[in-house]
Amino acid sequence: MFSAPTEVGVVGASNAVAGDTNNEGSSARVAEKIISATEEFNKRKPPIPFLISFNAEELRTQAAASTQRFVEGKPLSILDGIFMAIKDDIDCYPFQTKGGTSWYHEVRPVKEDAVCVSKLRSCGVIFTGKANMHELGLGTTGNNSNYG
Repeated sequence: MFSAPTEVGVVGASNAVAGDTNNEGSSARVAEKIISATEEFNKRKPPIPFLISFNAEELRTQAAASTQRFVEGKPLSILDGIFMAIKDDIDCYPFQTKGGTSWYHEVRPVKEDAVCVSKLRSCGVIFTGKANMHELGLGTTGNNSNYG
């Protein structure tokens, strides 16, 4: 039987699912820590946007569903409750895929998850948002003048 994650910052899925039974390490609780950290970093001057597309309510919804599955003793897989950011060149609905540009999302709307995202989502992975990347992937540092 799988149990809920107990910490933010654990390494590896097997460590993350070694949680407790009283829900102290629930996905919902971890989501609130991620939301708080994301909002704090976005308010800094200059901002440090490690997620360039982020929706706190979407994250709460996904985390609440995962937490409920654990409460019921019915996690979807060993990946249920694991948090993951998706690089901004992979479709992850409801987030727009910008490819690190300021314009790409305007000409190519996202209507559904990419296959890899869909498969991970079906295993219970919780998507935090879109991670920054070089504009159109044309570089190796991840530095981006559009998003930081």
